[in-house]
Amino acid sequence: AMVFIIIMLSFRSLIIPAILVILIQGAVYVNMAIPVFTKEPLVFIGYIIISCLQLGATIDYAILLTHRYKENRKEHPKRKSLFYALEESVNSILNSGLILASAGFVLAMVSSIPVVASMGRLIGFGATVSMLLVVLILPQLLYLADGLIIRKKASKA
Repeated sequence: AMVFIIIMLSFRSLIIPAILVILIQGAVYVNMAIPVFTKEPLVFIGYIIISCLQLGATIDYAILLTHRYKENRKEHPKRKSLFYALEESVNSILNSGLILASAGFVLAMVSSIPVVASMGRLIGFGATVSMLLVVLILPQLLYLADGLIIRKKASKA
């Protein structure tokens, strides 16, 4: 709820926080499904730690891309704005995400403690899922919701 409120105040919008929170929750749900399919145990504190880390990373990437999109929409149509927003933010998103994913996977490989190794894998997968959702799904959501996000000022005649 606090994430929604902070984004709402930051963007002065109700639709943007809704889109971003849905994206974040989707990323967390996908990541938390991994232990179910791999039949890997996950301790409760691990779930909390991974969820918080992933929430922070995903919201950071999503805010960066959304902010660039809104800035570009001031001067360009929505398709071109998405292209520019991705061009301006994808390097930062990928660098940050790949570093976090690498750290998680390295932790999984070097740890002899099964719970820590499991958390490392989830950090790695979570960062990867977050990057992919922000780079591949968020632009589509912004495009579809453009009319709700960008309100044109009525021209005075």
